[in-house]
Amino acid sequence: QASHGKIARGWPGTTTRATLKKHDIVLQVADNNFKVTPQDFCNRPGDLGEQLAQRMVAALEENWVRLIGPPAPRNEPVGLESDETNPQGTDVARVTIDV
Repeated sequence: QASHGKIARGWPGTTTRATLKKHDIVLQVADNNFKVTPQDFCNRPGDLGEQLAQRMVAALEENWVRLIGPPAPRNEPVGLESDETNPQGTDVARVTIDV
């Protein structure tokens, strides 16, 4: 959600910092007694030891981890404008032709 669909290929692993920076996303981890930090998420999942992986999963389950991204892009209409959004106020009629 933080990337608004720009990152959809799983966790980047060793390129986490660069990938998050490229997309203006901040990774935050609340202070916790499991000693999980944002740096822990900058590894490939396969390189994590079992204990660290378990602590990271616990941090995720406790909602201590947040990804904060830029505002979502505006959802602008495209194509033919409706009467409500037609700035010229011109008459727009829809015509159906049987073929």
